[in-house]
Amino acid sequence: MSNKENAQKYKRQTASRYLPIDAAEMTSKIMEADFYSVSTKLDGHLYLLGYDGKDLELINHGGNSITDLPLLTEALDLLKANCKDVLLAGELYLYTEGKRTRSFDLAAALADKSPDIRFAAFDIISVDGAAVSLDVKALDEKLNALLAGGTYVHPVNSSVVESRKDMVALYEDRVVKSGNEGLVIRSDNGPIYKVKPLITLDAVILGYAEGGGSRAGMLKEVLVGLNTGP
Repeated sequence: MSNKENAQKYKRQTASRYLPIDAAEMTSKIMEADFYSVSTKLDGHLYLLGYDGKDLELINHGGNSITDLPLLTEALDLLKANCKDVLLAGELYLYTEGKRTRSFDLAAALADKSPDIRFAAFDIISVDGAAVSLDVKALDEKLNALLAGGTYVHPVNSSVVESRKDMVALYEDRVVKSGNEGLVIRSDNGPIYKVKPLITLDAVILGYAEGGGSRAGMLKEVLVGLNTGP
């Protein structure tokens, strides 16, 4: 299977199935498990990082392939020392000291091949020619071993906890106090949760568009208007 096909499969079977919940629902909607891996959600673009023992490629589910970002120099040194080949899933994002990540900032930075673009790995699809299936603790340990010492290519900032109350404390620290987008919580028993703050707005619906084909008659897009004041 090509890297593009793997990216499409990962997007379809894994990333698109994250369960979104509001922060207030963490203690009620997240299933009980022996432990959880809690990581800071970065606002960037989902990419796979593939290393075949010689060359490196970043590729997304749309087939966009990147082979010339500065971060790949560090990635090659790290991976060459720690594995024969590997395919990682992660978030490509623009790092700005003291500011939260924004996906629209990354889009502009990609055109300039910015040295501030980084890759935060959160999953391993395969390593040394074999598919990978690890519990959340082992996954964190393997990512840290593969990318030890990395700055521009690194594992996501994750913490393994045993209680849902610990998640609430991490949310308060990383999202409420530090202003990050949210958390991603992987439970030991399977489900992956995406936790973000709930924001409500009063808006006027100005127009809408319906889907086509199998989605005919279903709502596709809504155009809204906001009153921003006098």
